[in-house]
Amino acid sequence: MKTIFSLFLAILLFIAPSVQADENSLREETYKNLEAFSNVLMLLQEHYVDTIDPQQVISGAINGMLTSLDPHSSYLTPDDFKELQEETHGSFSGIGIEITIRNGVLTVVSPIEDTPAYLAGIQAGDQIIEIGGEPTKNMTLMDAVKQLRGKKGTSVTISIFRADWQELKEFTIVRDEIPMHSVKSMELEPGLLYVRISNFQANTTNELLNALRSQEKKTAISGLILDLRNNPGGLLDQSVKVADVFIDSGVIVSTKGRQVDQDMVFEAYQDQEKYQAPMIVL
Repeated sequence: MKTIFSLFLAILLFIAPSVQADENSLREETYKNLEAFSNVLMLLQEHYVDTIDPQQVISGAINGMLTSLDPHSSYLTPDDFKELQEETHGSFSGIGIEITIRNGVLTVVSPIEDTPAYLAGIQAGDQIIEIGGEPTKNMTLMDAVKQLRGKKGTSVTISIFRADWQELKEFTIVRDEIPMHSVKSMELEPGLLYVRISNFQANTTNELLNALRSQEKKTAISGLILDLRNNPGGLLDQSVKVADVFIDSGVIVSTKGRQVDQDMVFEAYQDQEKYQAPMIVL
């Protein structure tokens, strides 16, 4: 037993310094990188041809660090976060499109129905090459959003490339107030309900339940078509709650983080208002 204990203690003593050494090495490497960043910033402040805004440069560097990871990670300044809150909780003034950066190109995910962009003929998959004459190459997603939004009644010109076009086409679109309603529904025939969810925002589940309740008051739902085409996503908790309306029990979705304690599991709840009918999901 003493031999086993001594061996175990020796292993621990061997591992502990090794782990500590790895942590110290990582910390030293981080400090070196930060020192390089600081030196570059100082050189820019002292020698760049124009006067720079340090905060703007630092924000750009942070955003570049995050966008190098994947297309969905980005840095939100306080103003950016405020705009995001408006987009998911209320309304905003703009042309009415959901956009993303796909393969390095600013791309329309979906026009929001009945908005200026939708009425102008903008389609999902359209590539936005210029905004107001400025190329969108190397433009961040949030910078593009800022340029597309503006005061109601003002206009913005965007240059669009579409797969079946031979050249770019310009669209001059007048901005308007864009209400953030994410659910639309219509009865296709008695008992058959069509529901489109354009994105998942703060009130999506309530809008869905209101549409279902309204239909039930007229005619029992015998079939449901749930249209999620060109839905760019949105708030995870709302997508889970929407699924919960149609699922009796079990895991809806799970997420995994770098650490085990960051993992999350979302399950269906029995006390959630449920709707059971034959359903097709588009």
